Amino acid sequence: MKKFISILLILTSFIATTSYSLRPEKEITIGEDLIDKENLKAFLMILNIIKAKYVVEVNEKKLIEAALSGMLESLDPYSEYFTEEEYKQIMEHLNAEFGGIGVEFAFEASGMKVISPIEDTPAYRAGILPGDYIIEINHKPISEMTRFDAFKKMRGKPGSKVDITVIREEQQNALEFSLTRELIKFNTVKYSSEDDIAYIRVLSFSKNTAQDFKESYHAIIKENPNVKGLVIDLRSNPGGLVDQAIDIASLFVPSGNILIIREREREEAFPTKSNGTVLTEDLPVTVLIDKGSASSSEILAGALKDYGAAKIMGTKSYGKGTVQLTINRDLPKNYGGFKFTAAYFFTPKGQKINGVGITPDIIVGQKNLQKLISETQKLNYGKNHSKNISSKKIPDILWRKMLEYDNVLSNAVNSIKGESSSPVRKDK
Repeated sequence: MKKFISILLILTSFIATTSYSLRPEKEITIGEDLIDKENLKAFLMILNIIKAKYVVEVNEKKLIEAALSGMLESLDPYSEYFTEEEYKQIMEHLNAEFGGIGVEFAFEASGMKVISPIEDTPAYRAGILPGDYIIEINHKPISEMTRFDAFKKMRGKPGSKVDITVIREEQQNALEFSLTRELIKFNTVKYSSEDDIAYIRVLSFSKNTAQDFKESYHAIIKENPNVKGLVIDLRSNPGGLVDQAIDIASLFVPSGNILIIREREREEAFPTKSNGTVLTEDLPVTVLIDKGSASSSEILAGALKDYGAAKIMGTKSYGKGTVQLTINRDLPKNYGGFKFTAAYFFTPKGQKINGVGITPDIIVGQKNLQKLISETQKLNYGKNHSKNISSKKIPDILWRKMLEYDNVLSNAVNSIKGESSSPVRKDK
């Protein structure tokens, strides 16, 4: 089994993708130099004994696939084996519209951990929170499903129903949610320009996010040329396209690496340097993060923190900074594919992101989160539903509610107002 590598890159499980690819490898061969003979002997011996002596006849291929699944899942939460049918369905999902509930998740021992609910989706409207654990889907325990089965059950035709059971920290009883799937489409960037503060919220990183970010900033400056500072809100942003995070970081970092990608025993020469298209100078910037900020959000926050281009406020981020390779070609016939962690992300100063996260310069915990969600939902999903949801600009009345109930945001706004009475802004 030579010529082993054909790569489709998928970042952050099913969370984020990018055009990044590792350096071409030398041809990988399966031989004595890679596999210890005694280890291989032990595996084959157990397999043969099970085939010969187990109480009922077993399917050899299923046994081997179960072993492959266990081997990969033992590595980390993001490495996984796919059967032939699972791999086929994943490829179809990547190129098709689908109905879902709008929640990004990662698999952990306790269940499917919610990284963040996406704003303007069924999960968000129902009040599902970052840190919740989904333990049942349609009343079937996650523990009785494969990862792919759980992933597949979360998706379905728009308009179809799905029931999920959630456990929440400091909540005694499990929570039941009955949700209607929708096509998950939303603006990834929203902004406000009230109170002499530029506020831009990035919900995720898709192919046009950096451009939308720049357009939002220029719209703010056109409306209010005398803004005193900028708040970039990355809370509950699960990530997305890495190149978009690099492009946004480049708007505030004139030169240098935005991130470092390291494979085993070497640093990858990936074009992570700032493209030098600085958006504004001498304007105080505060970035908001929380435990729902992951992957590309952490790349952006980490870069701005390392270069002193912004103050980071909120709570520690999720800690997701890995690159997964998915391999499928030249496996034996009727086998699917697998993905595994091949590299880690580091901030420009060399801080590992995965399993660590980004620690804010100013730690401010969120208070009254349920009340905030409830109040903003009343405005977003009331009479002006279509207007509020489709608009990139946050309505003034919603902005007032956000300042009233979002103590992290109000702290950031007050901090900027106190920091800069008359900044000199040099827009690019």
